[in-house]
Amino acid sequence: METLQQAVLDGAFGADPRSVRISTAFATSQAVRHDGRSGGYRNEVLSLRLGAAVGSCAAEPGALPPEAVTDAVGADVAALLAHPLPVVRTAALDAYLMHRLPHTPAHGARPLALAAGASLEKSRARARAVVDLLAPMVPAGGRVLVVGVVNSLLEALRSRGLAYVPCDLKGGVTEWGEAVARD
Repeated sequence: METLQQAVLDGAFGADPRSVRISTAFATSQAVRHDGRSGGYRNEVLSLRLGAAVGSCAAEPGALPPEAVTDAVGADVAALLAHPLPVVRTAALDAYLMHRLPHTPAHGARPLALAAGASLEKSRARARAVVDLLAPMVPAGGRVLVVGVVNSLLEALRSRGLAYVPCDLKGGVTEWGEAVARD
């Protein structure tokens, strides 16, 4: 991530990150436990608005102090890329990159309409769509690194016969009892 942050600071993506400021910052606390799943999770998400873009980063519950939100409002992106908290640096980087390279068809994005339904159904539909994107790049029987464990994504990879390495800073185990790598 440091390489990407440095590229932003060096002007590789256009707008000088010292000249663009965060207008809005907010934190969301969420908990998820889908029916039919053996477990759930809880996290906090820091979101930063830069123009029309919003960048976000999840953090473990309690790891996001309230001043991280208030300190970000009005700050320039370059200052936030040097913030002591990784969650702030990551959200700022995400906001800046979304500001410079928005997820639009002009930048290669394709819309995907999800049918109405329960949260688990929608989670599985998103996961299948992501795995479909891998088909041209990962041969049958290939292996994928999954950073940030999403059980629906692991389930979709398994159903397509793809191996994976689940990785998350907090470690733990997947829904299927597989060890989650921390690094």
